[in-house]
Amino acid sequence: MKLVLLSDVHGTTKRPIARTDEDYSATFLHKFRQVLKIAKDANAPILIAGDFGDQAREWEYLNLMVALLRHRNVDIATVFGQHDIYQRNRKSINVVSTLLNMGYVSLLHERPLLLGGMYSNSASVRVYGASWGEQVPVVEENGKEMYNILVIHDRITEKPENFPHVPCTPALEFLKNHPDYDVILCGDIHKYFYLRAGEGGAYERSIINTGPLMRNTAEANMFNHQPIVALLDTVTNKIHTIPLDVRPAEQVLTREHLDRDKEITQMLTEFTESMQQVDSATIDIHVALSEYMKTVKNLNREVVKIVERLLNGLRATDS
Repeated sequence: MKLVLLSDVHGTTKRPIARTDEDYSATFLHKFRQVLKIAKDANAPILIAGDFGDQAREWEYLNLMVALLRHRNVDIATVFGQHDIYQRNRKSINVVSTLLNMGYVSLLHERPLLLGGMYSNSASVRVYGASWGEQVPVVEENGKEMYNILVIHDRITEKPENFPHVPCTPALEFLKNHPDYDVILCGDIHKYFYLRAGEGGAYERSIINTGPLMRNTAEANMFNHQPIVALLDTVTNKIHTIPLDVRPAEQVLTREHLDRDKEITQMLTEFTESMQQVDSATIDIHVALSEYMKTVKNLNREVVKIVERLLNGLRATDS
């Protein structure tokens, strides 16, 4: 049996600030159609490790997915990522819950999904799921001799030291602590890794994060990220990755907004320092900041507009 593995999708119709695409919906559709074709050609279901969408209630994205999946004979199973859950309420109506109710996707949880029928001549492959914040399911006693897969949305990564501000579990440690799973598909941390442990061949166990399908931010690792899907063959116990047809990061990502934010922060820091020696009771801080901006050479006009909007908001609040 073959299965397509995909970590965070982060699909959206709204162009992120870090992207330069004129039609971001078209960009998403181009990628996801490739995923569907790979699955159809391999006669494989798709397993997704959460964050199916970038926002829990983006109804335009829901319409896009319904139109895309309506005539596609491909099974998709997923877990909830935190981006899929509206206000952290699992019972809320959201994009993924609606797709579940419409029958376009299935939810993975503590009771395993048995894969057989059109995909193989047995139901020897079982897929468990752990959505964001959920405990790892215990493999059923009568299923430990079968091929068990875990799909989980949690902070698991190859090198936690690369994410010092986020508590992460080392991937090999997680794999070691859950010996009943043959393959673990992770989502949440946007960093590809594929690690194996065991005696080799059929006795090896794997843990993988394919990285995000959509490069929605201008972080350094996104400039180096090649969107892929992974194809798991449960007979050979091998995983191979398939790169998707995408444009180079330099053509679709921009850091202009980050540079602008840095410029604003630097200007406000300098202004704050200049005001430390001034009796605040004798000045109007809004006027002072406006006057200070006039003294800054080569100040980006966009920065000026942003600060002016902030000042206008503060004045409205003060009044």
